Amino acid sequence: MVSKSIFSAVALCALVFVTLELVSSQKFGDPCNFEGQACGFSRKLTCKNKICGCDFTWQSFDEKYQKCQSPLGGFCYRNGTLPCVNNAKCSANNDFLGFCLCEEPFVAVSGSSCDETKTFSSRNNKDSPLICCPSNRV
Repeated sequence: MVSKSIFSAVALCALVFVTLELVSSQKFGDPCNFEGQACGFSRKLTCKNKICGCDFTWQSFDEKYQKCQSPLGGFCYRNGTLPCVNNAKCSANNDFLGFCLCEEPFVAVSGSSCDETKTFSSRNNKDSPLICCPSNRV
């Protein structure tokens, strides 16, 4: 009877270890099975519609930094748990919810890189994301 219990405990530990390994190795866009559960422990991703993605629909995933970020004008926490896109800061005066704004001397532009952008005021494409670029490059 004891050997059966030990075998069951060992089998359960092995299953938990394999499950944790699978979940921790998941990346953005990978398939997942546990709706609403964390995917990829270090990436702060969530399983939604069987795909690992950002916690909130307004966030985008930064491939370079491997993290979800809120866009300009998006919600953020100053304490960094809900970060803004690069070169932006959270407008909150404390740890409460705020909005992402470009840090000085950066300005809001639409595009995917600072090399190919249009200034915010002449933005024509509503689907083009806003990013913060140095003011001397726009």
